[in-house]
Amino acid sequence: WLFSGHKNSTTDEEELPRQQERKPSEWSLVDQVREYDSQLINALGITLICDLMVEMRKSAYGITVTSSEKADGNLWYSGFHVASIPYPGCEFFIEYKDRNQEANGLHYDWSKPLNDAVLSVPSPLPESVGISFENYQV
Repeated sequence: WLFSGHKNSTTDEEELPRQQERKPSEWSLVDQVREYDSQLINALGITLICDLMVEMRKSAYGITVTSSEKADGNLWYSGFHVASIPYPGCEFFIEYKDRNQEANGLHYDWSKPLNDAVLSVPSPLPESVGISFENYQV
């Protein structure tokens, strides 16, 4: 059901909100996937999404792409709290591996231009987990 556009006979119709009535040709594949993703997250009872990307949008081969809920122009995720907690990706940890798992002196450069995501943690997350985010990107 989620990606084929056909209703699964075991899915209760009230469980997932129906997408707006449009012809499939009017929807881009990305919009369909985002809509279904939002519906699934909602059906699972998730209220908080932690977005770990260090970028707001990513450029690949001259095309701007994103999988980030922060860059949600269509408001697919407006019904959820989105915590932006930028965290270095696998590219950074390759250096850790190349140093034989030696972390001394290894430091992520937060001043790089690609790091444009801003730390934003909605309440009550910091209080409920007991984490102080003041020194997060130091």
